[in-house]
Amino acid sequence: MWLIKSKSYSIYFSGDSGYGKHFTEIGTSFGKIDLAILECGQYDKRWKNIHMFPKEVIQVAKDLHAVLTLPVHWRMFNLAFHWDEPIRSVTKEANQAL
Repeated sequence: MWLIKSKSYSIYFSGDSGYGKHFTEIGTSFGKIDLAILECGQYDKRWKNIHMFPKEVIQVAKDLHAVLTLPVHWRMFNLAFHWDEPIRSVTKEANQAL
């Protein structure tokens, strides 16, 4: 994970990460994030510590006070039991959160 913060903008990239309190801590420490690039694919309950579920991606966007969120890492490899389901699910969760 990394964060680039200038005087005008901030960009955050989650890398592979399970959901946790560290996202709230980042949002509290750095204020709003203009662009949050968040992984949203290849999840499974067995991998919850290294990959987020769609609902968690939306919660992370809220925790980071993200203005824009770009879901990535979906449809990368056929490791999980889904293919384009992650982006469909995260889009549905985002629309419900609005």
